[in-house]
Amino acid sequence: DGYTVLKNIFIENEESRTILDLVKKISRNLVRKVGDGSTSSIIIANSLYKNLNKLYKRYHISPKDLIACLDALSNIISLEVKQLAIPVDRQMQVLTKIATVSTNNDYNYGLLIKTIFQQIGKFGFISLEKSKSEKTYYEITKGFELNRGMLLTAMETDPNRKTCEILDPLILMCDDNLTESDLPVIAELASKYCGSEGKPMAFIAKGFDNGFQTFLHLNITKNKIPFFAVEMAVENDNLDKFKDLAINIGCKPYYKKSQNMTPDYLQNYQPNDFGRCEKIISSETKTQIIGGEGNEEEINSLISSLEEKIDNLIKSETYTNNDYPIFELRKRIASLKNSTAKLYIGGATEDSKETDKFLLEDAISACKSALENGYIFGGNLVIPYVLTNKVRRKNISNSLKLDYLRNNKIEVKNQTKFVDDLLDMIKDSFLDSFICVLDNTFDNKPKSKKIAKHCLQE
Repeated sequence: DGYTVLKNIFIENEESRTILDLVKKISRNLVRKVGDGSTSSIIIANSLYKNLNKLYKRYHISPKDLIACLDALSNIISLEVKQLAIPVDRQMQVLTKIATVSTNNDYNYGLLIKTIFQQIGKFGFISLEKSKSEKTYYEITKGFELNRGMLLTAMETDPNRKTCEILDPLILMCDDNLTESDLPVIAELASKYCGSEGKPMAFIAKGFDNGFQTFLHLNITKNKIPFFAVEMAVENDNLDKFKDLAINIGCKPYYKKSQNMTPDYLQNYQPNDFGRCEKIISSETKTQIIGGEGNEEEINSLISSLEEKIDNLIKSETYTNNDYPIFELRKRIASLKNSTAKLYIGGATEDSKETDKFLLEDAISACKSALENGYIFGGNLVIPYVLTNKVRRKNISNSLKLDYLRNNKIEVKNQTKFVDDLLDMIKDSFLDSFICVLDNTFDNKPKSKKIAKHCLQE
């Protein structure tokens, strides 16, 4: 995909490299969130830059104010797009189409991914591995997912894929930052259990100070100790998710913040106090904890108590709207109950397996996005459609003028004309990407523009 090509491009010039890094970030975020659009985002960014340069010179608006307008529009336009989104129904049949498109029209892959999501549910996740044969198949296992990637690149076990995979680790969890002051006890634990048993040790905490990160880095690079660390948000309702994970993996956490524990608590730590799981897989953006070995009775007891809370909220629905808390509770139950699918990718050669792995990663991201946000027609045409529709464009224009430009006292001559020009330039930038795809086929820019205009109207 486009991002894989992009991330392997390097430029020596510092200013150009800064711009390249920004475009890499844009492309990466898009492909990670929706599984597609990595190349489109590069074309759109380039077109947007050229168009905004013209606007900047025409209206003499400061770059800071122009960026602020774009940030505001990002939120305003997103709300309009979300109104067009169609929720995925319980049967999830539409996922076959979404995954088929994302795998270059491979219907069998589309059907396979839909089938897996039907089994693991909306909040489940799929880990990909290469099959040892030509056969492609999947297995359902237990799993938990964090939306943070590995703490240090030194933790990568596969530098080419920028991923880390560790088997059967001892897991220590902390609801606050792990700091240099914790190191004497933790180093002793690592020496006692990690060293003697040869097991990897994983740390899940709110954060890690520089001293702790240096300790991890030196031991990984010089002493070859298989340490792994990932941050987990532990604020307000996230503490519930932290406790859910602890029960899922059977860990007795080090509660520095919520229970004021000191490092002395860890001095009596026994092997059974660590969390355990079959495997941890981590990338730049997410971490999967697969096969948690927590106590089944504790897990089922927690699920029952959460289901009881939902029942109570539903009963009190007459007096207040409890949609959000009910949704969050159901999400927690799904994480505790839910399954992870291991999808083993077959093929005649290692290269074909690797290629299909990229396609399937994108397809899974596309389906997850559809399950979370709904699905929508048109790809790159959806933004031009929203900005061409008279009613939606008027809503967007008024929101920017009334709610943003005036409130923030941003001075610009002929405000109405400025907003119209800005919206047209955003529309044209997204349309350029669609035209570019057509131009690759027809090699005829006027024809491509004509077809794009027709598609937009349809």
